[in-house]
Amino acid sequence: MMQSNHDQRQDVDLFLDEHEAADSGSHAYQLHALLRGRYHWALILGMTLAIAGASAGYFSQGDVYKSTSLIAISPVSQRILSDRGDDSFARHFDSWVQRQLAIIEGPKVLEPAMTSDEWQAVAFGAYGTSLKFFGNGLAANHKRGQEVIAISYEAPIPELAQAGANTITKAYKAELERSEQHEDSQRLRVLENLRLDLQRKIEKLQADKRALTTDHSERTIGDVLDRMTLSRDQLEADLSQVTLELQELGVTSSGEETNPEQFSLEQLATQDPQLAAMLQSRNKIESDIAYKTRLGMGHRHNEIRDAHAALDTLNAQIEKHANTLRGSPDGTWSPDGNSPTDASSPILALKAKERRLSKKYEDAKAETEQLARIYGQLQSIAADLDLRNGELTDTIGLIENLRIEGQAAGRAEVIRTAGLPNNPSNINKRKQLAVLGGMGGLCLGFGAVVLFGMSDRRLRHFEDAQIGLGSTRMLGVLPELPENLTDPEQAVTASHCVHQIRTLLQIDRGPDGFILSITGPAAGSGKTSLTMALGMSFAASGSKTLMIDCDIVGGGLTRRMLEAKDSTHTTGVLEACNGTAFSDCVAHSPFPNLDVLPIGSALPSQAGDLSPAAVRKLLAKARDEYDTILVDTGPVLGSLEAAMVSAQADKTVVIVSRGDQKPVVAKSLSHLRSIGANLAGVVFNHADAIDIERSTYASVTVSQTRRQDDKVLSEVQWIDRDTSSRFGPLATAVASYGRKNDDEENHG
Repeated sequence: MMQSNHDQRQDVDLFLDEHEAADSGSHAYQLHALLRGRYHWALILGMTLAIAGASAGYFSQGDVYKSTSLIAISPVSQRILSDRGDDSFARHFDSWVQRQLAIIEGPKVLEPAMTSDEWQAVAFGAYGTSLKFFGNGLAANHKRGQEVIAISYEAPIPELAQAGANTITKAYKAELERSEQHEDSQRLRVLENLRLDLQRKIEKLQADKRALTTDHSERTIGDVLDRMTLSRDQLEADLSQVTLELQELGVTSSGEETNPEQFSLEQLATQDPQLAAMLQSRNKIESDIAYKTRLGMGHRHNEIRDAHAALDTLNAQIEKHANTLRGSPDGTWSPDGNSPTDASSPILALKAKERRLSKKYEDAKAETEQLARIYGQLQSIAADLDLRNGELTDTIGLIENLRIEGQAAGRAEVIRTAGLPNNPSNINKRKQLAVLGGMGGLCLGFGAVVLFGMSDRRLRHFEDAQIGLGSTRMLGVLPELPENLTDPEQAVTASHCVHQIRTLLQIDRGPDGFILSITGPAAGSGKTSLTMALGMSFAASGSKTLMIDCDIVGGGLTRRMLEAKDSTHTTGVLEACNGTAFSDCVAHSPFPNLDVLPIGSALPSQAGDLSPAAVRKLLAKARDEYDTILVDTGPVLGSLEAAMVSAQADKTVVIVSRGDQKPVVAKSLSHLRSIGANLAGVVFNHADAIDIERSTYASVTVSQTRRQDDKVLSEVQWIDRDTSSRFGPLATAVASYGRKNDDEENHG
């Protein structure tokens, strides 16, 4: 049972799928389909709820009176350590105002306002005892860029509104003045502490300055520093010159004491031409000895010995002369290698000068740096003194200004007191609530009817079926006809509707025989009546037509098309499928070009004897003999033969009737698609006059309305009563319309 309900919900969703509905019409069209036939109920319920909603909205609030006072606020900026002044305060003015609004709505203002004599004189009930209740009527507002705060109070009587606004305004003004006095005293205390701190700092700086100027006057220390710097720079230049001269002599400048023996002969020769000549002679003798040695002369050879003797004598002369140049008076050195410095030695003189200049330079440099540090400290102290003196002057000025401003008026000034209101302030709001309530009630009434329509699973009108078709087209509508059809106008309308459906089907047919399967979602939808009516219409158009009764269980086509003596035709569908000659199974109808293949002797229990292969062969035979083949099957969901025939037919026509269940229709269409049936379209049966007018075939009724003459009515030639009762109203209408002309042509 639960599975069945789930399948039913799926079928409903399929029938009302959004995308398919969008293909069939707009949302407004769908809404109209749900409300059609229920507009009067929707209007009655909507108006009732609208009146109730409007009344509830209007009387949801009582009369409220509102009184407003205006208070001007003046931004005052106090400078303590910053020089930004009023510009800085202006940038934060809006945030300051927001804090003031919070203060107005807070207990610091509400408590004194509620306990004031002015308020207690008019207050009653919770207004005089509950701070929260008292604050509910307050509204403080400020427009950005303005220096005005509006204090409004709402109450059920005018006197309360006026008293509330005025008492709160006075309480806020008093609170702001008290806060200003407290802030001024705090600022004054901070400024006095700052003044004392600055004075202590100035005294300490002056003491440090006096300690640094004990050796030099503050006025002359700069000149002394300049002179010492020039002297130091001159000593540095002289020392650099001596160092350069020593480097030219090949002596590296260093801070160690110079040993005379460290000067080489080559260094001395660069400054003494005689020593240079003696060294050149020594080199020549050494070269001569080396040459003679290579010639084979031994060390005992006279020439070799004479050369060595001359070399020894020359070396002694060279050493003595070099020692003289090094500073030795007699050309010799003491055993310890020390000798008094002689000014005759240029190197020693330069080294001595270098030492003297270096010592003076270092002393001058140290004294200059010491004096420079003292001078820098004095400059820093002077700058700090200027800064602190300036801050002290500003602080003293702020203290004086604050004392003067403390005697001036405060920041707040009442520019308008609250007056006594004459009319309620919420009258427009009550009207708006009434309008909203009325609109809500109206929408609720219509919405309830729409929800009821959505819960209705029946096909009530042409639009209900058309919305759920999606891509499947609506072939046409058939009117609701009485069982005893006697109205010629109804007959003409019904026959035109059938001919219109037949025309659409003929447009889609191919060059060969055209096989149409006609079925419905349930028994009683009118599939047999449509099969008979279409058969007569196709035959009337000149198409050789065969109607096959494939509803083994119902057999309605056989009973209704054949007379009583022929309705028991012993051969039919099963026999044709089992090999009996096709022509022996076909029965002729009383209408030209229209034959019937009845169920023959088949019993309902033999419906299972049919097979898809046998049905395929049967339809192939029929296609060879006839132009149009109409196959009447059982309901889609209740018969075996419906699926077999629909899968083999060229097209399948589904007829739905007003009152059919939407889930059943949806499930039938889904089943036909699943077996591969090619749907030609859907026909809506039992449509009322409005359905006919709103459908695409409204021209039928319009044309008939214009032709209300005897000529039109004479075109309907009723068939006999027995045949009419057997055919049914739809087939009777098609059979009766135009019969007179046919009879006249036959007689002619």
